[in-house]
Amino acid sequence: MHALRSDSERTRHDSALALYHLTLVQSNRVKLVKLGVVPTLLSMVMTGTMASRVLLILCNLAMS
Repeated sequence: MHALRSDSERTRHDSALALYHLTLVQSNRVKLVKLGVVPTLLSMVMTGTMASRVLLILCNLAMS
């Protein structure tokens, strides 16, 4: 999650991709929701920071 806020575009892209792949597994989705990443991701969408990628992650999290 910290890497999503990096200054480097490449780092943000790679961390969003890794987080997306983690959310494809049910047990990881549950862990991420319990860790409280949803409010952080929603704030990123509201500010427009990588909105399309973050929305894909949120859609996966919504399945849990």
